Amino acid sequence: MNQFSDDCVKSEIRKLTESVGEPAVVIDESGRLLGANLPFEEIAGFSCSELVGKPITEFAFLDVRSKTMLLKCISQVARESRARSCRISIASMSGIDKVFDVKVERTELNGRKMLRLFFCKASQRVRKESDVHTSLSNASEGKLSSMFFVASLFPLFILDTDGKVTDCNAAAMEILGYSDKKTVIGRSFYDFVTLADRQKAVDAVQKTLELNLMRDVEVFFAASRRFLGELSIAAIIDVYGKPSGFAVAVRDLSEKRNIEERAKAAQELLELQVNRMPIGLIVWDTDFRVKTWNPSATQIFGFAEKEALGKHPYDFIVPKKAQRQVDKVWKKLLAGDSAAHSVNENLTKDGRTITCFWCNTPLKKDDGTVIGVLSIVQDITETEKVEKTLRAAEEKFRIIFENVRDIVTYVDRYGRILEVNTSVEELLGYKREEILGRNFLKLGTIKPSDIPRILNLFVDALRKKEAKRLVQLELRHKNGRTVYAEVGTRVLREGQRIKGFVNIIRDVTPQKIQEMQLKSLKEFDDRILDSLGEVLLVIDPENYTILKANRTAFEQLKLGRNDVEGKPCYAVLHHESQPCQERVCPVRQVSADGNFSVTEHVHFDGKGNKVYFEISVHLVKDLHGKSVVIQVSKNVTERKRMEQALRESEETFRAISNAVKDALILVDESGRIVFGSTSAEKTFGYLQDEAVGRDIHSLITPKKMTEQKEQIMAGLKKFAETGQGKYVGETVELVARRKDGSEFPFKLSLSALSIKGKWHAVALARDITEQKRLRKQLEDYSSQLEQTVALRTQQLEEAHQRLLKAERLAAIGELAGMVGHDLRNPLTAIKNAVYYLKRKKAYADENEKAMLDVLDKSVEHANKIINDLMEYSKGIRLELNDCSPKELLQAALALIEIPENIKLEDHTTDKPLIKVDCEKVRRAFANIMKNAIEAMPNGGKLQIKSKRKSENIEFSFTDSGTGIPEENMDKLFTPLFTTKAQGMGFGLAICKRIIESHGGAISVRSKLGDGSTFTVTLPIKPKKEFLNENILVHTQSSAVSA
Repeated sequence: MNQFSDDCVKSEIRKLTESVGEPAVVIDESGRLLGANLPFEEIAGFSCSELVGKPITEFAFLDVRSKTMLLKCISQVARESRARSCRISIASMSGIDKVFDVKVERTELNGRKMLRLFFCKASQRVRKESDVHTSLSNASEGKLSSMFFVASLFPLFILDTDGKVTDCNAAAMEILGYSDKKTVIGRSFYDFVTLADRQKAVDAVQKTLELNLMRDVEVFFAASRRFLGELSIAAIIDVYGKPSGFAVAVRDLSEKRNIEERAKAAQELLELQVNRMPIGLIVWDTDFRVKTWNPSATQIFGFAEKEALGKHPYDFIVPKKAQRQVDKVWKKLLAGDSAAHSVNENLTKDGRTITCFWCNTPLKKDDGTVIGVLSIVQDITETEKVEKTLRAAEEKFRIIFENVRDIVTYVDRYGRILEVNTSVEELLGYKREEILGRNFLKLGTIKPSDIPRILNLFVDALRKKEAKRLVQLELRHKNGRTVYAEVGTRVLREGQRIKGFVNIIRDVTPQKIQEMQLKSLKEFDDRILDSLGEVLLVIDPENYTILKANRTAFEQLKLGRNDVEGKPCYAVLHHESQPCQERVCPVRQVSADGNFSVTEHVHFDGKGNKVYFEISVHLVKDLHGKSVVIQVSKNVTERKRMEQALRESEETFRAISNAVKDALILVDESGRIVFGSTSAEKTFGYLQDEAVGRDIHSLITPKKMTEQKEQIMAGLKKFAETGQGKYVGETVELVARRKDGSEFPFKLSLSALSIKGKWHAVALARDITEQKRLRKQLEDYSSQLEQTVALRTQQLEEAHQRLLKAERLAAIGELAGMVGHDLRNPLTAIKNAVYYLKRKKAYADENEKAMLDVLDKSVEHANKIINDLMEYSKGIRLELNDCSPKELLQAALALIEIPENIKLEDHTTDKPLIKVDCEKVRRAFANIMKNAIEAMPNGGKLQIKSKRKSENIEFSFTDSGTGIPEENMDKLFTPLFTTKAQGMGFGLAICKRIIESHGGAISVRSKLGDGSTFTVTLPIKPKKEFLNENILVHTQSSAVSA
């Protein structure tokens, strides 16, 4: 006891008893009292100091039976460590015995094992049972009252020492099931006990004799019914102090056992719920310290039970800023306020701040004194938002349910209506009372033809198929009108048993009428759409599916409805397997930003033909609020063809105008330039953008302009009115001024042309500076040559006129022979005359020698032009021989001289042998290389390669020269086109004829400033038409035959 004498241990023992409101004591395992609370002192009539240290069985306020029961219960708990209960009587100071149920449980304090006893008042019935024990106790002393024996509600038996029944009361007869007492008197009491429990009853009686104490024992009785009974046995002592018999009270324990078992199960369930409940449970004492801390509290705050017990909440779970609020709540709880709940922030062991809901209940004694507080706490940090959402949803559902206009019915599995809302009166005209209890199929609201459909709906619901399926029916209103309704059902089950069906009937009459109107409107819209002359498609922008198309779409795309609607637009219109990637997709663009301008697309009809469309798209909402794209496509195929024809015409005109060496200028009726050819740019020095809009007269020398101004202005005025004039159709010589201010003589030819009802003049201007110079030189040597040149010039002028009238350049071939014959004779005479003059005037001055050299070179140049012209105009006869690519190149190199500042790289091969006219091909190669050398005046590199490609040999001539302007690329192989100061432009044209006469091809690629590459392709073996070496091959130039 010494270790419990200090104040600390006494304080802890006091807490073990004062934490509850009912009487309680703490004893050690030997049964000695260690402490008691105030309620126990009140029922015992002694103070705690008077009781501490004494064995509990020596307390005078306990009778013998209570002491025995209490010792038995204490020993069982000490041995089994499991809480047990027993019932005892305590004699109070007033002399009235009180019955208590005592619960005994084990506990520890500072490592010392001890027991804690809780005393709970028993019920009124229990107190009556206690009275029986008291009476039996009196009976053992010879004080049994005959009145009590007869009037007692509990079965009482008087036995002799052999156990035979000598007397019993009416309650005993009733419990045994007998009506005549004679059938019981004289029989052994043990006959009424089951064979299995009979010995237990005999032993109990014997022990009562041995110990002279009243003894309780539980046995099963086998009377008219089998029941569990508790025997309270007391020996009857005669006047000599010897036992003369026994008084036995029987208590039916069946109900008590059931109650105890239920109470035990409830206690265990309560403990299990406390320990396993998902929310925290905390019990505080009046000092606001933890007395109970369940696992859920640990889970919420992170503190174990040992860490929390005895602690003040401000020391570990309540932050400082929440303490003022908690103080207010705690004061209310101590004042007995049962509604002092709160929501506040708390702290966890790991330092987190959480939000908790606290439901607090003050724990009170019977007199209302608060002895502690029970708190239920829940972490609502994460669930607070969810709860708020749920509350909003519940409120929304409640409002919807209260205001729902649909008919909601609950029918049993036989079809009887058990419940229906008031909407039935509004929708069908029936009052709720009229249809409750009736079969819904026999109300007359459902058409007989619709009954199978509604039954199928129920069957599908039972089979859990199409749980969301709805059926549209025509219901009959009470007044006879038709109501269109949509019906759905759900099955109500109780386990596997079907309880009934919940049906929702929605009035869709307005929708049905609107649907019929929409159907009619849709048919009307379809007729309007089909009457449109343009293709109209409705497209889903999410998957590019064509939702609808008009009749024009089917006609122009040459497809049926099934080939268009429901198919992706890219598959129908572009014959592709995925959405447009390279081209602009109008559907995707308008879906992305809502804006899209008109564009053109090439579509394909059902037969694979290209169809050109001008497309405009609009993003709109359909009746369901979904975005769709309306695509309107205008067929512009014919317009595209006309535009293409116009472009081709313009390109042809531009090609012709650029091919003409003379300057071609288009002038409007006011004399302003509308168009100028490339030759015009070169002749006058003005770019087209600079020339357009200028007065044509600004290009004429002011002096000449002044001299002929009145005539020109009068002619323009007349031309603007009639398209006729003095100079229309004629050629005049004028002096022009270039952009740089230099003047030159030119010939001007005018032709009239009407464009959009206005007269325009086509002016053909030729720079005749060189002609005048040559003419002046030749005038001194031969008047005959002058006349011939003049004649032939006139013929060339006429040839140009035919060219302007769209005649082909084949006219050059027609004139070639005649010009060559007529010009060679005088050229020969001039050549001889020059030679003679050089011989005769060997000592002439330098100026005269220079003039003779110029004349000699001019004759040679003119002779070369005649040779080129005649060679170009006559047919080509091929003499085919076998030679290698390298041999061809070496032969060509022998014809030209490679300057020292040009590096030649020969990458040609010795194989294969090709059959060509070696002489003609080497001349063509030499001409190409000569042009390359002239393109590199400052030196460079000329690279020649050969390689086999299938049945052909490909030669490439790559130079690092100045390159060719892009505008000259298309005219390189055109006869009479040249960019050189001298020459007539037949070199490359003849090369082209030679290569093409072998069945080959020649091409060029160039970039200004980066050099050029000429590619010649020759067949290894000639085609059939070239097998005979003696065949004369006629190959027309593309420029002539185009």
